Amino acid sequence: MRKIRILLTTGLCALAMGVVLADTSTLATPHRVEKKLTCGDAQLTAQTDYVTLPDVQKVVWTAQAITLRNSHSATSVPLALESKPLHLAYYPQGTALDSVVLGWTCLKTSSGKHYFFLAYTCTPSPERPACKEEDESGNWDRVLDTSGKRISDQQRERLGINRAIGDHLQLEDPTED
Repeated sequence: MRKIRILLTTGLCALAMGVVLADTSTLATPHRVEKKLTCGDAQLTAQTDYVTLPDVQKVVWTAQAITLRNSHSATSVPLALESKPLHLAYYPQGTALDSVVLGWTCLKTSSGKHYFFLAYTCTPSPERPACKEEDESGNWDRVLDTSGKRISDQQRERLGINRAIGDHLQLEDPTED
């Protein structure tokens, strides 16, 4: 009876260790990055949460908030971002974002006005068939004035913003540690 109990205990311990070791290989490592971008009399603050998944060697964006503070306002105002929740087969532990701001910069036009340039990238998934991993077909950009108002494509041309963007736009990554 004692041999059976020892074998059973040893077997359960080995099984438990195997489960623990198997679970640690699929654990997502959480990260939080906070970055600031000053542009004229305004400042954006981005807070981005993501996890890294060792088994699939991917980054999963889980949350992003960008706030605006300018000289006309005493408090920070959250920007309405274009990200939506997304379920990924390789991340069953939670919900991801279908897009995230991965680049930003401050533009200054020839008239001296400042604008924020935000570059969005999408997360490839069956729920977003237009977003392909191999190209940039699902990426887009937005331009905001320093009060947070979105500038339309027609306004961009009229205000000289497209000339300020030019061909060699240098973007900072608000999600990079």
